[in-house]
Amino acid sequence: MGHVAKSFIPVFGNRVVFPLLLKSCMKHDNFCLNPYIASYFFKEKLFVTLRPSEITLLMRDWVVIEQSKKHMSDYFISDGEWSEITAEINSMPVLKEAQQLMQKEWDFKRTEIYAELIQKMKNGTPSKKQHILLDTTEKIDNYFLGYTKVYHSIKKHGFQNALSDSRNIGISIDKDGTISKLPGGQHRFSIAYILDLPSISVEIRMIHREYLQKICNQYGLNYIDGVLKIAQLFNQRATNEC
Repeated sequence: MGHVAKSFIPVFGNRVVFPLLLKSCMKHDNFCLNPYIASYFFKEKLFVTLRPSEITLLMRDWVVIEQSKKHMSDYFISDGEWSEITAEINSMPVLKEAQQLMQKEWDFKRTEIYAELIQKMKNGTPSKKQHILLDTTEKIDNYFLGYTKVYHSIKKHGFQNALSDSRNIGISIDKDGTISKLPGGQHRFSIAYILDLPSISVEIRMIHREYLQKICNQYGLNYIDGVLKIAQLFNQRATNEC
């Protein structure tokens, strides 16, 4: 199940249906179960605390698996090898922008990325960022001004969850427990990463089938309690590191 209408989320995410859906997904080798349904069922219990530097990989937005194109934000349960659908976190373009901005003390007009965006605009091939086509100098400036505003907010007030789900930080957990960042909240995460904040709140939005099964077997749990145990283990680890 990939995209799902919001009106159906309460139907699939209720106490009776969701456990059956999760159990069914664990029996098949594929990507399944929309994370918004999981979020509806588990509520805030999927949010865990960790250090940004613990997120070492970036999950690609779109991947082709067995000739089928899939968006990685559409699935709560996954399987297979992730080496071809993830990349090093330092390869994330927005993180590279943050690193340049930090080096120039957030004087964005002195950065290479600003010059590149200006040149692309002049060449008639403007870039698109945050769903906005940067085809004027004003739009480019506003993009960086917004980025700078987020930086100063996080530096002054700390990291807080966004009002929009799509801007919160979602993570996936591979079969060996490795954490990857999912699409969404790139600017806020990049700032938290370069500031090396001691902790941020993230939401578990994808779990490798083998990892969930391993936790369930280890602790003698059903799949629902297995997911909750994973979140508990992450939070315990964060507490022990403080």
